[in-house]
Amino acid sequence: MFVRADRLLNEKPDWFSKHVLGYHWEGFVPHLELYDIEKRELAELDLRRLNIVVSDVAVCVGKYDEGSYRPCPGHVRLQGGFAQCPSCAETWIPVQECLFEPRCNGEECDCHFCAKEHLVYVAFHGRKTKIGMTGGTRLIERGIEQGADAIAPLMKVRGRKAARELEKEIARTIGATQRITASDFLGALETGASDSHLKDEYDAILQRLSPDHELLDAPLNVLDEYPMNAIDRPPQPAELCSAHLGKTIGIKGRFLIYESVVENELRLLDLASLPSLLIEAVEGVIYPQPYG
Repeated sequence: MFVRADRLLNEKPDWFSKHVLGYHWEGFVPHLELYDIEKRELAELDLRRLNIVVSDVAVCVGKYDEGSYRPCPGHVRLQGGFAQCPSCAETWIPVQECLFEPRCNGEECDCHFCAKEHLVYVAFHGRKTKIGMTGGTRLIERGIEQGADAIAPLMKVRGRKAARELEKEIARTIGATQRITASDFLGALETGASDSHLKDEYDAILQRLSPDHELLDAPLNVLDEYPMNAIDRPPQPAELCSAHLGKTIGIKGRFLIYESVVENELRLLDLASLPSLLIEAVEGVIYPQPYG
């Protein structure tokens, strides 16, 4: 299969029959959603074992319209990191760049997504501290999808731009990061952090911020139910657009660790970078519901 995979990666992209639509968690269960282009059916990849080839072709994932999935009408090729084209995304966010750098709190775009209540939170990844923001009801979900070991809300604010500005200000104040890299993830796996250490770090941050901010009175939520087994050696980052064959050792946040049967070593695969890409899955595809 891998000899063929190397050849396929240099051939036309229409060989690939599956389109990755999204990656999300339900509680501590991860899901990688697919669209079978040939069968016109929604599907899901069984993440317990990998036998896939990933192309470097990114195509808009389309959208859901009144509960039904609709592929992108123009099958728009993408560049720049977004999984949707502007046309398919405009039903929920008028300007895609506002996902990362909001321009307003909804008063200019009249978008509910930008105007709704947000939480500015602190998350711990091993001994690394991260400050971020999320929708007001998504705290635990956000922590799990980022692979945090613990998370707590710090402040509540109305509007996406206001939340982002507060996030930046707090991160500067306490010297925390706003982004967890693959290197940070691997460092957290190696060093870890006890529950008592996380609680002490959280209490210290509250003491640092309380004189100048009206903080929420909220406990620290420890997140310790990821499907992760112990690893006996550090995994090496896998090239995304290549072939992946092996047994899954664990999944945490955006990253999957698998034991490659080809190199006989542990590999780290960024699942959150797969949406919009075309893949071919030799096995492990589940068809939970038909399309159309």
